[in-house]
Amino acid sequence: MEYTFRAVIIGGGAAGHAAAISWAKKLGGSQVAIVEKQSKTGRKLLASGNGRCNISNENADAGHYHGDSTIIDSVLSRFSVSSLKTFFEETGVLLRADSEGRLYPYSNQAVTILSALHRTCCRLGVREILSFAVRSLKKENGQFILTSDEDTIRCQFLIAACGSQAAPQLGADDSGYRLLKGFGMEPTPLFPALAPVSAAEKRRSLKGVRAKGSAVLLKDGKPFRRT
Repeated sequence: MEYTFRAVIIGGGAAGHAAAISWAKKLGGSQVAIVEKQSKTGRKLLASGNGRCNISNENADAGHYHGDSTIIDSVLSRFSVSSLKTFFEETGVLLRADSEGRLYPYSNQAVTILSALHRTCCRLGVREILSFAVRSLKKENGQFILTSDEDTIRCQFLIAACGSQAAPQLGADDSGYRLLKGFGMEPTPLFPALAPVSAAEKRRSLKGVRAKGSAVLLKDGKPFRRT
């Protein structure tokens, strides 16, 4: 089967749904589609924040990020925390902050966020194409052409919101990186942003518990950095 849309988003996560909603408001929902390789969308979103979905932080600014602050400033100036709150209010979700500024839906359930995004996409007429694993991606005559084992999609605009390789147990892999390599885009070196810390004494009761702590990085047996 062959489909044609003006705009297509590869990836049915939070970023993919948000992009689809924004484009649907500009182009009309029937002209926008989300393509997802799995049989359902938002699996990683449902697992975020220990199932509570930590959306953002009231205190988000470039000073809290490592790396190129110019990029962070550019992103936050275009879509601030206030903009994010407004976006979710328009989907019917109110957010609240905890004592450290972390923003969660009032229900404290990630499914609230996914349901709101999905409901808004449906209301706007966005098409959701599931179990469509993109095997090849190319551009011909001003159109992007996506093909799976059985179907083809053509579009004028394309966003790759495939996500990272984090949480492979939820279906994540490196397919997005491989697709974009065909357009000359090479991924930067990949490192885990969140990782477990092994302890000599195992305590299963601590699993999933958030706690403040400190760490010391040793170099040649001597403290090199503390945090």
